[in-house]
Amino acid sequence: MTRLFSALIMLFCFVSVSSAALAPVAGKVAVGGDGLAGVRISAWPLASSSFTGEAPYRSAPSAADGSFTLEVAPGEYYFIAEGETHFG
Repeated sequence: MTRLFSALIMLFCFVSVSSAALAPVAGKVAVGGDGLAGVRISAWPLASSSFTGEAPYRSAPSAADGSFTLEVAPGEYYFIAEGETHFG
């Protein structure tokens, strides 16, 4: 059975970036301590009025251990994890 997994809870709610260049954000997506592969992390500026449409910043799918990276411009962001998980 395939179910859509949408994780709206992350380990952090926002990141403050102060340099002029893009800055890397790295982390791990996990459920019960186990890394979750194939999850994309999206970042929206803190001033966003909604989370509809394409996110300004989006990671590649997380690795087998759940690790991910993405680069964002200076500012504060909300992060949302979205992925698909198969349950059997």
